[in-house]
Amino acid sequence: MENNKNFEKQKKDWNLLSDRVRSIIFGLVLGDGILKLNPGYKNANLSFRHSITQKEYFIWKRDILGPAISSGNDRSEQTLDKFHSKEFGKHKLRYQSVARPGLTYIYNLTHDGSKECEIVIKRNWLNMMTPLSLAVWWFDEGSLVKYGSQGVFH
Repeated sequence: MENNKNFEKQKKDWNLLSDRVRSIIFGLVLGDGILKLNPGYKNANLSFRHSITQKEYFIWKRDILGPAISSGNDRSEQTLDKFHSKEFGKHKLRYQSVARPGLTYIYNLTHDGSKECEIVIKRNWLNMMTPLSLAVWWFDEGSLVKYGSQGVFH
């Protein structure tokens, strides 16, 4: 009974999110975003980070997601250690939402619960993706190869 009650709360909160916010979250799940259900919490949160060179893109995503799933303290700048700074650049912008039932609903659609943060691609949630979802996924993980004539996702 408790699980059914939690599911109804998650579904109701999911329905309160705009189509645009849901589209961006679905693209983020396949891209640079991480939906995580932390130990001791009953709801999931969303986080992502970008290098300082992608600041405008980061701000665009944060500004759309912020009113729906964030508190006022959702952005931080990270200075990475020597090992990570060689690979990813010295500064990263990091976003973290609050834990919400609607994010838990998406987490349950995109994860099977066997491994933390590992998504499982399923037809039911891929069908919910929109052109905006695909654009976010592309901007997060896509690149051009073969002299710009082909694109790949990483």
